Amino acid sequence: MSVQLVQFRVEITSLIEPEEGNGFVDNKTLEKYRTGETPSEASSLDKALEKERGNMRWNEIVQRVSTYIAPVRILDIVADGADANTAPTSVAFTLVYDREDYVYAHDDVSVPPTIIYGADGIKRLVAIALSSDITSSTIVLDPTLVAGTPTSSAYGESIRKVTAAKAAADISAAEAAITVTKLANT
Repeated sequence: MSVQLVQFRVEITSLIEPEEGNGFVDNKTLEKYRTGETPSEASSLDKALEKERGNMRWNEIVQRVSTYIAPVRILDIVADGADANTAPTSVAFTLVYDREDYVYAHDDVSVPPTIIYGADGIKRLVAIALSSDITSSTIVLDPTLVAGTPTSSAYGESIRKVTAAKAAADISAAEAAITVTKLANT
């Protein structure tokens, strides 16, 4: 008996942020930008916090799409235009599941509530993540230079309570920015 994998491509674009500096969605932490192929540093604590908020949203998306069945893999992640100081203009990734029947979400918006499957279910789960406030105590890399020390000395890592305000006003606004496609031959 073989396992039939199913893949869904998720694209998030054109999402209007609730306020400047709140980030978007970013699969990379600031540390990954510092040590990546083209290393870059956040220019300020505000930029570092923006990156952390974007990464918190990414983690919330991963958690939501794993609600009923965890993806076997998350592949081909693309965050267009992102670096340590710039939020991506769009984010795309592929979710691979091993049981398509378990890919669903509860549609609490409809009356009466129903269950939606496949691409529509994934779209709803991502929309819920983007329309939720997220608060966490997390490690933030503060690039601010310490007064009275050599120019290479920064405050470094600190634990802070960070809130990533919802990136969309509601589920409908979030869904308008999300496209989910079931890939052929999967």
